[in-house]
Amino acid sequence: MMQHYEVDGTILRSNAELTLARSDKVSLEIKKGTLTLPVKVADKREGYIFLGEGRLLIDAIVETERGAVGKPVERELRELFLMLGNIEETSKHLEKASDDDLNRRDFNEKTLLTKAQDLLAKFMGKGATHGSEHFRQSEGSIFAFPNKESNLDLLLLNGPKLIYTTEDMSFICDGDKSVLNTPRQVFLSAQGRSLAFGRPHMHHGCY
Repeated sequence: MMQHYEVDGTILRSNAELTLARSDKVSLEIKKGTLTLPVKVADKREGYIFLGEGRLLIDAIVETERGAVGKPVERELRELFLMLGNIEETSKHLEKASDDDLNRRDFNEKTLLTKAQDLLAKFMGKGATHGSEHFRQSEGSIFAFPNKESNLDLLLLNGPKLIYTTEDMSFICDGDKSVLNTPRQVFLSAQGRSLAFGRPHMHHGCY
């Protein structure tokens, strides 16, 4: 059954610098004082929408027999982004935001709530909710980041498995297995062996 996600209008702030995700392939951190709104299903919190002030790093490199391909993703997060799943530790470090917190970011409560609702609606409209439900049930997490093409880049994490998709590339890693999709080529690596082939007409940006 498809879950109905909605934004809770309670504006919170982080009371410490937080790590939202970390492994040998990914790091996602937000600064102390980052504003956030809860995302809930019925009356239960299932995620948050953060107002930027963070940094995303992904080691999107595939080792092949001819050397390494791909490059690290380094992204400063300055706009709203969505997190669903695995929120227990994050929730411990959030507190109610003050008017001063909003004023420092040149936002009022109504504007922030509207932007958060727009982001969640775009995420749901992308058809990503089936993926979020699967990851929520399996104790994984999913993140959605607006991009310059007014679409969403997605990051899905579940144990050792990582999926990252943008408009022009996708990267999948699961232990020692990895796949990098670029506009012109696909690179696969597993157990010390690798394969590369051309895919000039392949469409990216979804999973």
